[in-house]
Amino acid sequence: MIPLETNDNVLIGWIEEIVYYQGRYYILDRQQKGIQVFDDKGKFIFQLNKRGQGPGEYSELRSIYLNPFTSRIDILDLSVIHSYDLSGKHVKKYPPPTNSTIFFNSFVALNEKHMCYLREAEEKEFIIIMLRKA
Repeated sequence: MIPLETNDNVLIGWIEEIVYYQGRYYILDRQQKGIQVFDDKGKFIFQLNKRGQGPGEYSELRSIYLNPFTSRIDILDLSVIHSYDLSGKHVKKYPPPTNSTIFFNSFVALNEKHMCYLREAEEKEFIIIMLRKA
């Protein structure tokens, strides 16, 4: 067990996901509506909290994914993916995979060009889409 640094500016509310990647812990905090990043000793590094409607901002955190193919923090925002570099700077926004208003629960990269989305309904539904053209 690793104790995480906390203080009045670094509080963790409701942990939805924890991802370990390249010596860092990325914690999706549903209550704080952001991602807190700690090193492997538990020291706080930075917080990714870009909630809003502007460029590089998300409206609802659904899931995070540390993409091993791009070395980026990918955030699922309903049906849109926001991609940030490992310092928290917004890099790119990927549009929804379909023309409908389907919301997804999670996702995973299959390779650098393809992403698999999961939508939980009565039956599990998987949708594979191409993010970038070759």
